[in-house]
Amino acid sequence: MAFLIRPACQKDAGDMTKIYRYYVENTAITFDTEPPTEDEIREKISDIQKNYPYLVIEEEGRVTAFAYAHAYKQKAAYDPTVELTVYTDHHLLGKGRGRAIILSLLEELKKDPRRYTAIADITSPNERSEKMFLALGFQKVSVFPNVGYKFGTWQTVCDYIYPLKSYE
Repeated sequence: MAFLIRPACQKDAGDMTKIYRYYVENTAITFDTEPPTEDEIREKISDIQKNYPYLVIEEEGRVTAFAYAHAYKQKAAYDPTVELTVYTDHHLLGKGRGRAIILSLLEELKKDPRRYTAIADITSPNERSEKMFLALGFQKVSVFPNVGYKFGTWQTVCDYIYPLKSYE
């Protein structure tokens, strides 16, 4: 599997929009109900990169996965904690891209002296993501039943936590 993991840039927005649109329209993995536009993705890239890493996997000139960190919550005391987001082209699931890009994202976050904890919020069931995060060393710490409603069904979210550094 030959691919390049690199920081996202504005030209990636088209591929990223297509990847994400599938999950919005066909799954409860995201609670978005309307796909963002390419311009909205461009704006999100710019906003996130001001404070957090935003990575893509590029293969043969095309983005096939993306992952980024972002604020966990809005209050200042939460600043050392980040939430992770990852999406892979649904045609390429289960081939190691998600794992590879999350590992790269974690390495970037470990270098940042401001970041201590990473959290993955996962709509459950999502066996593929749940297994991947557990295999990467995340620990399941919470279950929030029926916190979202999409496609006529109540959705449950589980939190997985990962220490980026020592808390001393």
